[in-house]
Amino acid sequence: MDLGSLRSPAADLFVSVPVDPDRETARRMLVEELGKPAYRDSKGILQRVIEWIGKRLADLASLGGDLSATWIAITVMAVVLLIAAIALVVAGPVRRRRAAQTVGGVLARDDVRTAAQIRASSDAATANGDLALATVERFRAIVRSLEERALLDEVPSRTAEEAAADAGAFFPTHATAILDAARLFDAVLYGHRPVDAPGLARVVALDSALAQTRPLRSHDDAPGAPLVSLGRTGAQP
Repeated sequence: MDLGSLRSPAADLFVSVPVDPDRETARRMLVEELGKPAYRDSKGILQRVIEWIGKRLADLASLGGDLSATWIAITVMAVVLLIAAIALVVAGPVRRRRAAQTVGGVLARDDVRTAAQIRASSDAATANGDLALATVERFRAIVRSLEERALLDEVPSRTAEEAAADAGAFFPTHATAILDAARLFDAVLYGHRPVDAPGLARVVALDSALAQTRPLRSHDDAPGAPLVSLGRTGAQP
């Protein structure tokens, strides 16, 4: 194992700490250490601890030369270790939340499957008990189906909510359900949220409903009108 990869920002301080720093040197080192970006990754508890330490440093400075430099150095090291430990505990969930907020496209650039093929993949995942994959694949099938019906352009970078916004314009009576499905897609795929059978069932029902609904192409169209025929690749506009 590469021990260097486990070294926290606080470890760098120990390398540069003089054997017997004076009071002002120790105070300056701690202030500089707490100012590093690694300690600013998380807010809340960590920020309050840093502010508390700052006040204690001010109190320490007001004591003048009553404390030995050795005890000051020990205090500095103990405080930095405390801050580093809190940063590791608090910053981890913060980074995970940020990662969860980062979403990508619904369909990969090299995904050339038809809507029918993606639905088959969803059904296979359901049979295997993988409801998360089944849900994700079923929403992809919805988007690919709308591309096949020439309602959506094939844009690999399109996010789920962008697809929902575009699709909702063609299916106003289903717009809310489409947006809910898109948010579930993001939550499951990028937020790693578990999904239950009713959640999957809603996306499957939406896929079926859209396949049987005529899209609204102009203000003269009747929104939500059923299709009168099905083509070779599924529902036709």
